[in-house]
Amino acid sequence: MRITRVLFAFVVVGFVAGFAQENPPPPLLLTGDAERGAAIANETCAACHGANGNSTVPTFPRLAGQVQPYLAVQLFVLKEGRRPSAIMNPIASTLSYQEIADLAAYFSGQDPAGAPWPGQDPALVERGGELFAEGDVEGGLIACAVCHGPAGDGVASLGVPRITGQAPGYLKGILAEFAQVPDFGAPLPNAMHVVASALSAEDTDAVIAYLASQPWGNP
Repeated sequence: MRITRVLFAFVVVGFVAGFAQENPPPPLLLTGDAERGAAIANETCAACHGANGNSTVPTFPRLAGQVQPYLAVQLFVLKEGRRPSAIMNPIASTLSYQEIADLAAYFSGQDPAGAPWPGQDPALVERGGELFAEGDVEGGLIACAVCHGPAGDGVASLGVPRITGQAPGYLKGILAEFAQVPDFGAPLPNAMHVVASALSAEDTDAVIAYLASQPWGNP
């Protein structure tokens, strides 16, 4: 339990310190307008992320009901090129900071309503559920639920995202990103790098299977 407590303290302090910096990303300083965000989303985002952000494509993340500061920060680092993405860098680069704040306000206010992703291996789902809820003390892995909440719905006050019900292809890609890149140059800690880089390939698949097997909100 000592490892889990140490990692828990590291993660919580890191998130709080990250968002308490004197120079947070500009979109976090702006008040988003959901109506303006809806217009941008319908024109720019719906083709990949689905109507109202409830993606049905396994490679694209669901955005409806996602934590607002998380959305704003991720669009910011994508815009600045600090988080590499062949698809999203060109799109985000065209957005103003106000438009990022508007999109974050819009998507965070939509009802998350995505069904579980079918075809997940039951054995992997079971193992992934254990890692999500309890972690692996011997392996030095903190439980996902410690930061993301017992249902994986995220914590808005800390900018921790909703993760249960995300697309399996997206989860695989983002966990690989976190494993390879310590941080994205934004005021966020490298907590996910520590966790993702410690996951074995089998446990990574298990976590993905579990998260993908859960609903996104209330489908």
